[in-house]
Amino acid sequence: MSGGHTRTRLDLRSFMLFMDTMREDYADALTAVGSQHTGLVHENGHWIRWHGSTIGVLLTLLRRQRDEVAQRFLDGLDGRQRRYAAQSRADGRPLLEQGVPLAPWLDDDVAELALQWLDLLATHRFLFDARGLDGTTLDLPAAVIDCLTELRLSGAIGVEPLRSGEPWFPPVAHRREKVLRVDRSALSTRLLLECASLLDEAGLRPGPFHQILPDGVHGQLDHKLTGGYAEPIRQAAELAGRELSFETIHLLIDLALNPSIPGLDRNARMSQLADLYPPARFRRAATAMRDLPDLRAGRPPDRSSVLRLQQEITAATGLEVGQVSHPLSSAGTVEEAVRRASDDVSAFFDAAVQAANDVQAVRRQAPEWVSHYYCTTLGRPAALHVLTGGTPLPSWPYLRVIRGRFHWSAERLTQDQAERLLVGAVVAGAYDDVLSGTGPLRRRHLPDDQFEDSRTVAAMESFIRAHTGFHLSFGPGR
Repeated sequence: MSGGHTRTRLDLRSFMLFMDTMREDYADALTAVGSQHTGLVHENGHWIRWHGSTIGVLLTLLRRQRDEVAQRFLDGLDGRQRRYAAQSRADGRPLLEQGVPLAPWLDDDVAELALQWLDLLATHRFLFDARGLDGTTLDLPAAVIDCLTELRLSGAIGVEPLRSGEPWFPPVAHRREKVLRVDRSALSTRLLLECASLLDEAGLRPGPFHQILPDGVHGQLDHKLTGGYAEPIRQAAELAGRELSFETIHLLIDLALNPSIPGLDRNARMSQLADLYPPARFRRAATAMRDLPDLRAGRPPDRSSVLRLQQEITAATGLEVGQVSHPLSSAGTVEEAVRRASDDVSAFFDAAVQAANDVQAVRRQAPEWVSHYYCTTLGRPAALHVLTGGTPLPSWPYLRVIRGRFHWSAERLTQDQAERLLVGAVVAGAYDDVLSGTGPLRRRHLPDDQFEDSRTVAAMESFIRAHTGFHLSFGPGR
């Protein structure tokens, strides 16, 4: 996820906010400050919506589940299989690959884990950004259902267990066939998130801080509003038969990102895969706006107006707005979640789940703070963004990379805890490379300063080797 002109991005692989100090190539300080501010709002919007939506929570849980399956798969390889796997990678053949038969030397137990891991990877990609699945041989509905079923059987905190005989999803035939996209448009969950953050930038314009900014800052936004991130705005206008206010499109995106998911929402009544898929939900909701009134343009909506339009869209389309019915964590704080974790990888995911728990609590009280995140950055809170990148919400990226150097939120984490999360990000970020890659380990999701000292690099590679059993090195640069 990227804030465009500001070189600011939230990396969802490591949950780190990458940011530069204010750029020096702008003509004046106000332009530099304004550009930095909008970039932080853009990326913090991603963080809040990821953790504050049911689809974001689901994707985090599926990622954790995928890494756990990867660890079990790797632990299940015997010495002979491990040598075959290393040779396969050296020959340029990924160990596991969508649409490619499994290696014959994998026995039944690890082969079953391999198929489960591939389904988890495909489901995550499909729900987030399905472009990489075009032409893949996969029974996608069955894969999604299998993944949700396994999640409910996993005993994860906050997920209702699957009861015997519970009829929660229509039966499907398990066939491996070409992927059928639920939504054939150019939309994806990733693009909806980018568009929502773009609209956050637009929502800043009426604020007193942005009214004094030079035309250059506003020109950057005008340019982005004609680009790819604005595709949902254009599609919504086409489907609704008229231009919709940005406040309305914010709400449509929020509704799309919050399907009612079995296991997370005790009231889930999902009847088809399209009920879960955010792009399909967005298009159905936008079509319903042909007969419904807009939210008022240029004014942050209040709770009652957000809930009222949500209810009207649900009545017109049958699309339910989901919720996370149960606490996702009992830790209370990110610091406590890290302290309780049994190992560094668990700490990495437990911290992310605690962050989601924090934002979900806000959502229950003030849904407009998540759906229309920019409204929390107007007026006095804007100074907090400009000076610290913070937010009045209780959760924002606790790990940051500023000009390539690793930082953390000192009010939320000790140095030891931050370093545990860094190690967890290193190991968790390596599983996909080990199982589906062939070359060196990727490093774009990690701070550059961790690669300045050969001893630090060797330590990171040893952590990965201890978990995966493979002797792999990081690639040169980004």
